[in-house]
Amino acid sequence: MIVKKEYLINLLTLLLGLIFLSSSYLKITDTASFVQIVASYGLGVFSNVAPFVIIIELLLALHLILFVKVRQTAIISFFLILFFTIIYTYGLLVNDIRSCGCFGDLWENFFDQPIIFYSKNVILMTISYLIYYKYKMTKKDDEYKLKMIVIFTLTAFSIFLSGYTFEPYRKIQNSKVSPWIGSSVDQLNLDELCEFSEDSVYMVFMFSYSCPHCLNSIANVNLYKQNNYVDNIIFLPIGNNLDKRKFDKNYKLLGLRFDEEETLIRPFCKVFPTSFFIKNKSIIFVKEGFIPSPLVFIKTFGADFLNPLRDN
Repeated sequence: MIVKKEYLINLLTLLLGLIFLSSSYLKITDTASFVQIVASYGLGVFSNVAPFVIIIELLLALHLILFVKVRQTAIISFFLILFFTIIYTYGLLVNDIRSCGCFGDLWENFFDQPIIFYSKNVILMTISYLIYYKYKMTKKDDEYKLKMIVIFTLTAFSIFLSGYTFEPYRKIQNSKVSPWIGSSVDQLNLDELCEFSEDSVYMVFMFSYSCPHCLNSIANVNLYKQNNYVDNIIFLPIGNNLDKRKFDKNYKLLGLRFDEEETLIRPFCKVFPTSFFIKNKSIIFVKEGFIPSPLVFIKTFGADFLNPLRDN
């Protein structure tokens, strides 16, 4: 019976390690996207510490998988997951942010559901608790030094990789003044898509079906229409039919979508996503890169051109 309990605890330790490994690996390949998700919580430049979170997850994963300092690692895991839960709750309640970025862009529509997020974290905290209280090292670890060499080597490589895919929040947010500001919708041929009213505010969201930054922005973009900050959203995507089908299975757009308009948007869309805000039939603001939620957007840019807050 004791052997079975030890086997179960070892299995849970390995499982927890693999979960942390998956989480860190899926984020480390596109650190910039994770930085932008953290920034959308309203943390501003503090989101630049996001890569350290990824490295911490990797260290926890390697210690658990190699069974090094398991009990200490388990208690750190417990409080780290608790910290993630608190931050997510703050973003959800204060800024209506539902994207956790836990596993990069893997099944994000599934993992970003609050019920899934909280259920997952409760399970992981429970596993961490059980490992801390039940794990027992039966004998001296003769391979400890070798395991530490493996941990440090893989961590060093991961730090390099995260740095390679990292893009600071400040660099992304402080975009240069766009040459398109002041242009009219007819000058850019946007009036060919739909009729623009003088007294309305529009958001034109140009994106790629395969761009992680774009996909992570979709939920936030929908909030601009859902909460009446803009009168309508015009979605201008590019991508092949396979990516489009995958997108349609996972996303619902609140606005007008026009496919096959790559020729139209290419001249003024050098970065995906790119968003135009239109008022009085003129471009009044251009945002390149990840789009935060409306509340964070207003705090960052002022954005007095958006519709005033309304009762929803």
